[in-house]
Amino acid sequence: MAWNPLAKIKEKLTGTPSSDDAAAAQAAALAGGSAPDLKELEKQGLLGKFYRYWKNPAFLAQMKSVALAMQKDGVNLKDQAAVKAWVEKNQKDIMAGKFNAAAPAADAPKPQTVVNTAPSVGRNDPCPCKSGKKYKKCCEGKAA
Repeated sequence: MAWNPLAKIKEKLTGTPSSDDAAAAQAAALAGGSAPDLKELEKQGLLGKFYRYWKNPAFLAQMKSVALAMQKDGVNLKDQAAVKAWVEKNQKDIMAGKFNAAAPAADAPKPQTVVNTAPSVGRNDPCPCKSGKKYKKCCEGKAA
C-alpha cells in the first residue's frame, strides 16, 4: 500500500486507526512510545508553527527541489522506506543547502539593460523626413 503522510493526522482527528496501522499502533502503545496528542501539540503552539512553516514559500521551494532530486535519482516518492533511505544518505547535502532552489547561481551573468538611444517620435510631432507634416499624417504607417 502507498504511504500517505496525512493518514496519521486523520487518525488522530477522528480517533479511529486505519486497518493497516492498527497493529503498529497497538505495538507502539505497548512500548510506551506513543506520539503526543494533537491537543497537547496545540497547547504548546507547535501545530501552528508547523502550519506557518509549511506555508513558507522558501520552504516549499526547497521541498520541491529535494523532491526533484529524489525523482532524478530514481526514488519512488510514494515509498516511505525509499524516501527515508535517500534522505539519510543525502542528509549532509540537504543540511548544507545543496538542494536549495532559492540560491542564485554565482557564475550567472547579470542581464543587460536595453537602452534606446534614438529619439522617439510622437504622433503629433513633426515628421523626421522634413516634409512639414505631422508624423501621424506622413510616415507613421510607412515605417514598419
